[in-house]
Amino acid sequence: LLTACVSLGLLTERGGRYENTAAAAAELVSGSRHYWGDYLKHQVDAQFYRRMTDLPEVMRSGDPSRAYDAWFEDDPHAAAQYTAAQHNGSLATAAALLRKVDLSRTRRFL
Repeated sequence: LLTACVSLGLLTERGGRYENTAAAAAELVSGSRHYWGDYLKHQVDAQFYRRMTDLPEVMRSGDPSRAYDAWFEDDPHAAAQYTAAQHNGSLATAAALLRKVDLSRTRRFL
């Protein structure tokens, strides 16, 4: 696992010791200003990948009750978790946008 994290650029390794890279520390350590690990943990892992196991049956049957978002109707906790994860995942996108777009003259932004 550590070797995989090094190859992904999440960790560095020196003399058998591992440290977070600057990117991992900024974006994957809870409490960091640009943390978006909840998106990975609560949506991608807990919801998306687990729900994708139904994909072959949804494709075969066309039954929308087995679709990716269908569980929200029956599970308010899952819907709230999804919404929170989407917000968390949007933080990194918003930060990148602000670095690229000059909004200094903008008076309103929706």
